[in-house]
Amino acid sequence: MPKVQVDRGAVKFVLSGANIMCPGLTSKGARMDTDLPVDAPVAVLAEGKEHALALGKRRGWIIPASRFAIQNDDHAQQNAGSSSRDMGDKGSVLIKERNVPKHREFEVNLFARNDADWRIRLVLSSYSFAANGGGEFPDGLSDCALYKGAQGMAGCKGVKYSPAYDVNGCEYSVLKVNQWLDGVYTRVHRDVAIVNAMRVWMGLPKATNAGLGLAAECL
Repeated sequence: MPKVQVDRGAVKFVLSGANIMCPGLTSKGARMDTDLPVDAPVAVLAEGKEHALALGKRRGWIIPASRFAIQNDDHAQQNAGSSSRDMGDKGSVLIKERNVPKHREFEVNLFARNDADWRIRLVLSSYSFAANGGGEFPDGLSDCALYKGAQGMAGCKGVKYSPAYDVNGCEYSVLKVNQWLDGVYTRVHRDVAIVNAMRVWMGLPKATNAGLGLAAECL
């Protein structure tokens, strides 16, 4: 019988009768490696356990891990009601936790994971919403200073311009002298440790700052 696997945290919910959705089969510790047709019987295993904890049928197609993209960041995770969850020990959302060492560790681990056939692994340069509640892109088009209308400016939740590309930009540019900068791109894709982890995953040799076109002071 075909098998899928949920992570440890899902066990009590499955045993309580919860439906198993795609996120429960794609988290770290879970497995979903086989294409299954509709109504195919399937055994549901649990991370670290030998025997199945449930039997069931597919209600639709299972998409294998090789077709999914895994990542740590998405600016939309700041929105109220976002489907994104607290990753706990599975990952880190930089703009939510604002913990650079923890985030860097998970970004490097993103390319070392072998718990499933993850073929699309993303490193995203994200940004945090403005302190005033403004949640638009920091492209300068949502800056309240651009407003020329006759109405008052009270309550305007603008976002100032922050360049997406900076030839001298280094990693984690959102943090300066231990101060978090709202509306500034994180540029985690310019972190040498993260880039080299990606290169190793792709079968390429590690590179130096100069080889990556980064300034010498970038970590």
